[in-house]
Amino acid sequence: MFLRLGIPIIAMDFFGIKELVDKYKCGIVVDKWEEVIPAAKMIMNNYEFYSDNALNCFLQEFNFNNYFTDFFNSLETINK
Repeated sequence: MFLRLGIPIIAMDFFGIKELVDKYKCGIVVDKWEEVIPAAKMIMNNYEFYSDNALNCFLQEFNFNNYFTDFFNSLETINK
């Protein structure tokens, strides 16, 4: 939800999130809770960069249309 709104994320490395964050530069992954405030400051110092990347990450990885457009087009063909 945050990425869709262009809001950068701060996350712990659970479920492989680090690869996604590193690929799109859409936030910062921290190892310890003590790193959250410095990470937030880093994001705020370059907010537009992280915000643009967060939205791009959503559009590339989580946009429903990316995965189902072909499927819906094939359904339309069947219904004709």
